[in-house]
Amino acid sequence: MITIIILAAGLSSRMELGNKLLLPYKDKCIFAKVVDNLTAVQLEGVEKEVIIVLGKDAEKIKAIIEQKNVTFAVNPEYRKGMLTSIQAGVKMADTKSKGFVICLGDMPLITTAEYHFLISSFLNHYANNDRCITLPFFQNKKGNPVIFSKHYRNAILKHKALEGCRLLVQNHQKEWHRISMPSPHILKDIDNRAAYEDLIKTEQ
Repeated sequence: MITIIILAAGLSSRMELGNKLLLPYKDKCIFAKVVDNLTAVQLEGVEKEVIIVLGKDAEKIKAIIEQKNVTFAVNPEYRKGMLTSIQAGVKMADTKSKGFVICLGDMPLITTAEYHFLISSFLNHYANNDRCITLPFFQNKKGNPVIFSKHYRNAILKHKALEGCRLLVQNHQKEWHRISMPSPHILKDIDNRAAYEDLIKTEQ
C-alpha cells in the first residue's frame, strides 16, 4: 500500500486573486486538476489511498471533488503552517502503508505519468532501503512531491518546524533517493498572480 497525501489547507497568502486552489484552470480549477492527476495513478499489485487535507475553504474545496475514493482530513491548526497539514494526513494513513507521497495542491502540471514514475521508483527502491526518501529533481533542482518511507512516520509526527519537513529531509541526506524527472513540472507551484498567469498561458 502507498498513501498519497494532498495538501489543500493553506492560506494562499501570496495569491492576490483569492484561494489559489479554486482558481480556474482548463475546464475545472487548479485543485480539481491535481486530484484528477493523482487519483488516476494505477499501480499494479499496489493498493493506494488518497487523503486530502483541508483547512481554509474546506467546504468549498470538498464540494469540487468528484472522486468517491478519497478520504478527507480536516486540519483545525492549518493556520500554524504546512507541517500541521502533513501531520494530519500522516496520522490518518493506514498503518500498512509503505510510504507517504506528500503532494502540494497547487501543482496541476505534474502529470499522472510523472506521479506514476515517481511512486513506482520509490516502491522499487524501498525493497532495498526501507528508510529511503524519494526526491524528484529537474536539472539539479529539487522539487515536489517528496515521498517518505513509513520509517519516518514518528519523526514526522514529532517534527516541530512548522513550515514543513524540509529540515527532516536535510537531516537524512544519506537516505536520499534522487529521481531525475523529464520536465520542470515538479518545480511549478502556483503561489502568486504571476505564476497563475504563466500557467494560463500554457493552455493557449
